[in-house]
Amino acid sequence: MVKSSMVYTKEILDEFASYLVRKNKSLILIYVCAGIILACSIAMFILGEIVDGVLYVLLGAFFACYGLILKLIIKQGHKKIYGNYDEFEFEEDFMTIRTYTKTGEQLTAGTINYKNILKLEENKDKAYIFVSKYNAYIIEKSKFSAGEYEGIIEKIQSKIGSS
Repeated sequence: MVKSSMVYTKEILDEFASYLVRKNKSLILIYVCAGIILACSIAMFILGEIVDGVLYVLLGAFFACYGLILKLIIKQGHKKIYGNYDEFEFEEDFMTIRTYTKTGEQLTAGTINYKNILKLEENKDKAYIFVSKYNAYIIEKSKFSAGEYEGIIEKIQSKIGSS
C-alpha cells in the first residue's frame, strides 16, 4: 500500500478548472459557431438589418465567451472545497479516499476500484484520476518517490475499463 494526500488550494483548483476547459474538445466547435455567427452579424449590418445584426453579435459574443463562462462555473463549484484535503491509499486493485475539512473533520470515506475509473491524465507535476467527465482526484507527483508514482500510474492505467 502506498499513501499520499492532497490539500485543495485555490491555485490547484483554478489550475484544474483551466485544464478542464483546455481539454474540452467541444469548445472548438463552439468557437467555430461563434465565428460563423459573428460573420453573419457583419452581413446583417451590411444589409441594413441592424436589429438582427445586434442579436447576432450578442449571440456570437455569448458563444465566444463560453470557455470563460464554463471556467467560472467550475471555479464557483470548487469554492466550497478550498482547504479540504484528501488522503489516498493505493492498493493493488483499488484506492481508498478519505476527505477531510480544513479543520480535520472527516467528510467522506470510500474506495474506488481502478476498473471503475473513467480516465487518468497527467501533466508535468500532477495526475488527474477522473471518476466522471468533470470530477477528478488530483495527486501530486512530488508526494511520491519516483518508483512509487510510476508503479501506481501503471497499475491504474492497466486496469481502467477492464471487466
